[in-house]
Amino acid sequence: MSGEVPLDVVGVKEIARRLNVRPQTAAAWKHRKLLPDPEGYVSGAPCWRWSRIETWAADTGRIGPRMPGRVRQMEILIQALQKDNQRLREEMEDAIDCLCGYGFGDMDPVPAMRAALEAQP
Repeated sequence: MSGEVPLDVVGVKEIARRLNVRPQTAAAWKHRKLLPDPEGYVSGAPCWRWSRIETWAADTGRIGPRMPGRVRQMEILIQALQKDNQRLREEMEDAIDCLCGYGFGDMDPVPAMRAALEAQP
């Protein structure tokens, strides 16, 4: 096996782990065709080179330069979740999914999150 170059190949579970998202989020990206086309299949499951996924994630704001904005969004979300209000927590579920890229594309959840926080006593 000398002379072989190891490939850093990932599936949906590895993508979720490396991008620090729920496995359901990465599976939704695949289902919604947000991930790049698979570069191959292992036992019938799609796989990609990590370098390609890493580039895709940076280009779509899931990692890299746009992350500081997402960090601020998460800070706002944490403030909301710290409040003892079940209704507010339920309303934040959509914002969490949005931040994870699960259901709302490029929708900006910050205005809705701020409005929910301001409406609380």
